[in-house]
Amino acid sequence: MKVVTLGTGRRHSGRIKPATLFDINNSLYLIDAGVPANAQMIRHKFPFSDLKAIFITHMHEDYAGDLPDLIKSLVQSPRPNQHTLIMLPEAGAIGGLLGWMKTMHYEWPPELLSFSEVRPGPIFYDKQLRLSAVAIASRQPEGSSFPAYTYVLRAEDKTVVYLGAVKPDLSDFPLELVNAGCDLCLCDATFFDPDLARTVLENCRVKRMICNHSGSAKPGESKSRFRKMLASLPFPAQIARNGNIIEI
Repeated sequence: MKVVTLGTGRRHSGRIKPATLFDINNSLYLIDAGVPANAQMIRHKFPFSDLKAIFITHMHEDYAGDLPDLIKSLVQSPRPNQHTLIMLPEAGAIGGLLGWMKTMHYEWPPELLSFSEVRPGPIFYDKQLRLSAVAIASRQPEGSSFPAYTYVLRAEDKTVVYLGAVKPDLSDFPLELVNAGCDLCLCDATFFDPDLARTVLENCRVKRMICNHSGSAKPGESKSRFRKMLASLPFPAQIARNGNIIEI
């Protein structure tokens, strides 16, 4: 399994937004689709015809904003038997996305794309990948809740836990998942407080951790404390960069 961090930046950073591609025997699976995921796919020469599924962790612009551009690429020059499943965490998001594509005058044959709502439990299975979704209690700063998911991927006898928008204090960090046998934990580290994060992460039973979308709980604080915290953990841990390729 090859993991490519197409995008790792935060919404206000001006950098490429979160998008992670999984390449499993030349079958491609994308988790999150921040701008410019489509351009990154082209830049890295990944064929859109090999993109089997797209899974979105939560409906924020920096995680789902490039879906229209990806759909445009998927439908422009399809190959025989090509099909991509797009799974969104809210039923209303499907109608909204389809409506937006209609206003841009894009149409496609029904067998080319399908859309489905993410629900807790096993949600995807093919010859290469088994994927399950676990709901997390993500919240807006003003207190309103919204659906958000962590994904567990199993392929080639490997297990990857992909964490969505975990709370800054990691109170909803799914320890039961990472401690059940995890070869790689891809962790959305938005606004983590390094001191609080250390108390949770140092007890994780993971073989490797990659933090993307990393930031700080304190505005203006540098990443130096966060890097020191990662270096203190009892397993390899690093901050992801755009275009990193991780083989597991």
